[in-house]
Formats: sequence, structure tokens, C-alpha cells
Amino acid sequence: ITIPAIQTDLQLSKADSILCPGETILLNTNPLFKTYQWQDGSNQNSYTVTTPGLYTITATDSCGNVVKDSISIKQDNTVIPGSPYYKICLYDTAKMLIPANITNVSWQPPASAMLSGNRLLFYPMQTTAYSIQAQSQQGCSIQKQVTVETEVCPEWVRFPSAFTPNNDGLNDSFR
Repeated sequence: ITIPAIQTDLQLSKADSILCPGETILLNTNPLFKTYQWQDGSNQNSYTVTTPGLYTITATDSCGNVVKDSISIKQDNTVIPGSPYYKICLYDTAKMLIPANITNVSWQPPASAMLSGNRLLFYPMQTTAYSIQAQSQQGCSIQKQVTVETEVCPEWVRFPSAFTPNNDGLNDSFR
């Protein structure tokens, strides 16, 4: 005669509490219970989460002992801020600030743009559509489409943006 041990833990992992957009989370529980019942009435020992919310499970072992557990799943709503459209003069730069909670920033096409600190700089020679990919602090993929339109602007007066008054004969005065 085999008498199963009393089950006291559903072993519902609390680590998977952030739902990335477009993804799912599989909640697994201890498979040694006799019956299972999730908040929606389903009766498997695992549950696929597709939307944020509170998920509860009640399980009964072979001796009739009831164990309950729950997990709150939150949606990761991290986005890349900034306009999806910039209009600049030819030879100018469009700037997009990237918050510190966004990492692994990359873009296509890779030419005519660069990441400088927390600023993504665009300097195309013609109107260009960029596809930006990044990662949220929770590990979710983030995407954004940005179009930078260039136009030939009238040049009235050009002033340098810096000078080096170090008496080396190059750019020593600002005028």
C-alpha cells in the first residue's frame, strides 16, 4: 500500500509576475495533487496567462486536504518616449531621450544615427524611417518606429557652436 504524502505547497512560482506585451506566462504548480481548480474553472495543474490580473488556484490532495495560492500578474507598459516624427534641416540632428530603465537600444538602418549617453541622435541626409528595438528593465522587448524628415533650409548666417581660446591659432575667437 502506498500512502501519498500530504501536499502543503502548490509551488506556484512568484518570479513570473510581469507579462510582456504579446507574450504569455505559463504558471506551473506541484503536479502531486488530485484535483485543481483555477479562478476561471479550468482544472489542469498549469495555466497559460495572456492578460494581467489576479490568478488563483485551489488544489485538493488524495486525502481531501485543500491548498490555495494566488499570483498577481502585472503588464509591463514600458515604452520608448518621444515623437514618432521629426522634421529637421539638412545637416541638423534630431534628438530622442532614452530613459534609464530602457537598455539594449538598437536601430535599423544603423547608419546616420548614434547613441550618446541617454540620447539617440539621428542625422540622416534624406528622409529616413528608423525601427528602434530596446529592452525594458523587466526584460520585455520594446519597439518604436521613428521617421526623420529632412529638408533644405535657407542658410542665413552660420555661427560655430564652440571655440577654443587657447592661443593655438585655430578657432581662438568667437565672432
